Amino acid sequence: MAINRDDADVFSVPDLWGSSSWQKAHPDPEEPSSFFSLDVTEIESRLKLNSILADRDGFFRQLTLETKSEHEAALSDEPTTEPSSDSDIPLSDDTDSIIDQWILDEPHCKTPDYKTWDTFNVPDAPRPEALCITEAGATVYDALLSEDGDPLNLKNTDYVVVDAKAYMAALLAVTVGRESVFFGLHSPSKSFKPVLPKIRISGHSADVLRGLQDMSIKCGGMFRRLRRLVESTYARHATPARVALASALDAVLSVIESSVAVHSRKARSLLQLQAAIRDISSILYQFDRLVDNLRPSLSDEAILLVVFRHAMSAEHKDVFVRDSMREVLQRVSRPWLNFMEEWLGVRPESGIPLTKNNVGQRRCFVKVEAETYIDDFGQEVEDVDFRLDRDSVPEFIPDDIAQKLFETGRSLRFIRSCHPDHPLSAQESVTRNNPPQAEWLYDWDSILELERRVSEYQANLSATISQARAENRTERGPSSALGDDPASYELQIFGADTSHIELHIMSSMKELAQPLQEQNQRDKLKEIIRARLSRGSGVFGDSSLEFSPHRSLLPALSFGPIVSAHGRIVNRESLRLLFTAHDLRGHIQLQRQFHLFGNGMFASRLSHALFDPDLETAERQQGVARRGGVMGLRLSGRDNWPPASSELRLALMGILAESHLPGSPDGVRDLPGDMSFGVRDMAPEDVDKCMDQDSLEALDFLRLTYKPPAALASIMTPVTLIQYDRIFKLMLRVLRLLYVTNRLFQAINSRACRWYTLSNPAVRFCFEARHLVHAVSSYFVDVGISMTWEGFESWLDKVQGEVTGDGDNDPLGELPGGTCSPERLRASHSLVLDHIMHALLLRKRQQPVLKLLEEIFGCILQFAKRIREYDAAEAGGSSGSGPEVVDLYGTFKKKVGVFITVCRGLNEKGDMGLRKGAKEGTEEVLGRQAEGNSIGYLLTRLDMFDYYEVGPGY
Repeated sequence: MAINRDDADVFSVPDLWGSSSWQKAHPDPEEPSSFFSLDVTEIESRLKLNSILADRDGFFRQLTLETKSEHEAALSDEPTTEPSSDSDIPLSDDTDSIIDQWILDEPHCKTPDYKTWDTFNVPDAPRPEALCITEAGATVYDALLSEDGDPLNLKNTDYVVVDAKAYMAALLAVTVGRESVFFGLHSPSKSFKPVLPKIRISGHSADVLRGLQDMSIKCGGMFRRLRRLVESTYARHATPARVALASALDAVLSVIESSVAVHSRKARSLLQLQAAIRDISSILYQFDRLVDNLRPSLSDEAILLVVFRHAMSAEHKDVFVRDSMREVLQRVSRPWLNFMEEWLGVRPESGIPLTKNNVGQRRCFVKVEAETYIDDFGQEVEDVDFRLDRDSVPEFIPDDIAQKLFETGRSLRFIRSCHPDHPLSAQESVTRNNPPQAEWLYDWDSILELERRVSEYQANLSATISQARAENRTERGPSSALGDDPASYELQIFGADTSHIELHIMSSMKELAQPLQEQNQRDKLKEIIRARLSRGSGVFGDSSLEFSPHRSLLPALSFGPIVSAHGRIVNRESLRLLFTAHDLRGHIQLQRQFHLFGNGMFASRLSHALFDPDLETAERQQGVARRGGVMGLRLSGRDNWPPASSELRLALMGILAESHLPGSPDGVRDLPGDMSFGVRDMAPEDVDKCMDQDSLEALDFLRLTYKPPAALASIMTPVTLIQYDRIFKLMLRVLRLLYVTNRLFQAINSRACRWYTLSNPAVRFCFEARHLVHAVSSYFVDVGISMTWEGFESWLDKVQGEVTGDGDNDPLGELPGGTCSPERLRASHSLVLDHIMHALLLRKRQQPVLKLLEEIFGCILQFAKRIREYDAAEAGGSSGSGPEVVDLYGTFKKKVGVFITVCRGLNEKGDMGLRKGAKEGTEEVLGRQAEGNSIGYLLTRLDMFDYYEVGPGY
């Protein structure tokens, strides 16, 4: 760059070397002046002090701090010239350009001196000869290593000495899995090998370098394995968990590569290089151990479990390893946690929502499939619903949290499908209350902060729902389920004036003209690895001093609060809707009235319609017109059986609707669930049994059909309907036996019976049969059904009062037994029916006892048949002392005695035969009604005075 000589020197100081104005213009050097005298030694002072002589040879001598270099000495020998200002420096024509400083040689580094105490006392003391080879310098050491005789016996005579900087750069390249001038990748073994087998650097033997070289090669092998795993994951195994793990590994490898590239020049010795490689190796070793346990066949949940165990095993290692493994666990579990939040309802769903119509599809731990249930008697029924895939839930998630999470999501889908106007159906209503994000927490402070945020979120969301209910309006429409605000996309052009449209356009242009905001997301994993590499291996934190929860408690403490809080709100609202909008209690009461014969009018009308021989027959007779009276099937009073479907419709028409509660004023009497009579699907052998009208199975084809609404399908499940049908089938048999024994008792006690004597076995048979049937029916109705159902009704009243009460002082919906949910209501309903079936001897393990009771009922029906045949013969003109029933009566008494003995054994055993979980659930719902064994009530009604145990004669 040329210099313009005409330009003024802006850095010059005028009269820099001028004398002070206090001095004379031409001072006389001979004139004495103590103030401005140049000879300070001649100044007279009033205080006379002795001269101080410096110690030149002692310990406290004045040291020479700096010695002049040869260049400075040469300059000092030159005559000094008067300095001048910068503006006075003449510039020659040869200095038109400035010298380029980049082409100059590097400054010469001063060789460190060997410091001893001898030279400290005497700087010029002669330096002793070096006693060790290493003290003589690298040149002497290299000469000895290359000596032909190998005096050091290190076998390094034929090794080639290479440049130290190039060698260390090559080792750093190998550390990050790259080939270099000294190391290449060996194809068969996929490991690095030296290109020159015998190389070393000056001042170091091959044995010293071998350890560092092996460490670098091992580190490079781990680096390449991790890099291959990352590349193969994106190419072949792109599952969410694997991609998250590969992303974490890629971040770690990129930080290591950048660290090697930036800090490669800082390594000026082998010790520094060894420390850098050791730091990288310690990081890669942890991740290499992690990926060693991964297999291509592992699912995402299994990978998450492997990462969790590895992270927990690193809890008591150095702080960098612990923090890095925690962050990797946070990343790998993020896809699973995202779906957990979506299923829970605190995050908008991504993609197409999962519904019950998507049979066979699955997402994470939720699947939609048709599940087939088989009851105790082998009857199959299919049910399509959301299912919890427990194999897709990581093992470290507690079962109660997983079950509660699944139930909450299923209840939320019920609200969204059946009540799209509900605040919980609008994602914005939930997002606006700032729900806490599900993430791993490792310290108590974070856990306490999470609980505080969860409590605040729960209170805000409950207030939002209560406000929406009070105002009787929706927060957002159904279209806002995706979390968008419809008002923000509203474009009202038609009907607007020009200025309004122009204002909209200008506002849009102004917003689009804004620069894009820079997204600087903090990568915590990179920060941890970068801090580990920058601080070195000597800086560790003692993680054992931190007081943190045990690793087995971390999942429950990290995810349990948000799952429980949101689940309480969703389950409470779903139960509220079931009770209020869908009349769940009405449907349950309907089953109680008809399936369980809780309606007396229904039982009476059905009994007459099926068994009363005095009613008009519903059978079509050729040439005979119906009279229009009350018709019935007249079981045991007709010649052909079973009846036709038209007879069933005529005989049973109106019984259900008229027995139910009075209809609406407009005359509509539709029963909930379209309940009606129907014909049961039966096996061929069961059909053959129904053909005999005098058999106990004559009415087994008759059943009640009920189809619950879609909203109640989760409560009135197919399994529950099978339980109701099983109870109805047995109670219909008992109803028949009641009618038959009552008719027999009425016929024998009438005056028309001419063989009525107490010694007659037929009379005794009639009395004992009536007593047994009444005792069994009373036990079934009063104890087996009514007592159990009353406890269930009380529990339902409590639940309904909690979820539909006007006061919202308890927004959590807490019950004495815990938080209620639709799933818990379904399970309690099924357990109550299970308890009733056990009391009615309908369980599979009770089949021998029920079989014995059915044989007793069969004996009674055979006795009724003989009485009917005898009455018909007597009406034809024959007479006698009554039907011959001695053999039948003996069989009856024998079977009754065996039945009572078996019941006594069951009563003494005291075991209800329920499963452990069923026992706990029944006690929670029924309370005191579930205590003890109810068989004792049956024994008291059957044989209070041990009549059958004494065995009277006849």
